[in-house]
Amino acid sequence: MAFFSTGPLGPEAGDAPVLEFDYLICGDCGKEFMDSYLMQHFDWATCDNCRDVEDKHKLITRTEAKEEYLLKDCDLDKREPVLRFIVKKNPHNSRWGEMKLYLKLQVIKRSLEVWGSEEALQEAKELRRDSREKMKQKKFDKKVKELRRAVRSSLWKKETRIHEHEYGPEENTDEDTYKKTCTGTLLVDEGKAVNAVHLDSSKALDTVSHSIVLEKLLVHSLDGCPLHWIKNWLDIQAQRVVVKGVVQS
Repeated sequence: MAFFSTGPLGPEAGDAPVLEFDYLICGDCGKEFMDSYLMQHFDWATCDNCRDVEDKHKLITRTEAKEEYLLKDCDLDKREPVLRFIVKKNPHNSRWGEMKLYLKLQVIKRSLEVWGSEEALQEAKELRRDSREKMKQKKFDKKVKELRRAVRSSLWKKETRIHEHEYGPEENTDEDTYKKTCTGTLLVDEGKAVNAVHLDSSKALDTVSHSIVLEKLLVHSLDGCPLHWIKNWLDIQAQRVVVKGVVQS
C-alpha cells in the first residue's frame, strides 16, 4: 500500500516528486510490509512470510463454515462487514460448481459474534448433533418396521377364493320336506376353527342395496365363507347350522 505526494517544485524544472509509503504492520511478527496475499484477498494484516496455509491461515469452504461453525447464509453475506472470499474450481470434479473459500480465522470470529461465546457454540453443536442422531434412529426404525411388514406379507398369503357349498345326499325329513347338508359344516363337528357371523341389521339392509353391502364387506377383508353366507342370507335363502345333530336357527 503506497501513495504519492508531490512537494513544491524547486527553482529547477527537473525536481522529481517525493514518494511516501504507508506501511502495514503484520499482526504476527510485528514487522512492516507493503502488501500480502491475505491483505489483498481478505483484508487481513499478515505478511506473506508469516502466512500459515496449513493451520492458522487455512481456507475453508462455505459448506464447512456453515456446518462446523453453525453460520447461516445471512451471517456470511449480509452481516457487516461481509466476509470476503476467493473462488476456485472444485478439485474433486471440474464439472461441479466453483467453491467459495473463506479465511478460517474470519469465520471463527464471525461465529463468536453470532453465538456470543465458544461455550454457546459448542452447546448448539451438541443439540444439533443429538437432533440428527434422533432423526437417523427414527429413519432406521421406520425402515426396520417396513422390512418386517414386507417379510410378513411375503410369508402370509390371504385366502381370497369364494367358498363353494358342497352338498351331501338329499335327505327326507318330513313328508314334504327335504334337506341337503353342506359338507363344509362338518368342520364344526370335527372341532375345527370356522368363521361365524351373527347379524341383526334389518334397518340398514332395508334401505341399502345388497350389492353395496357385499362390496363394503369385501373392502373390509370379509370374504370367503362368511361373505358367501351373508350373500345367501340377503337372497332370502334359508340357513341353518347343525352341530352334532342339533339344529341352530
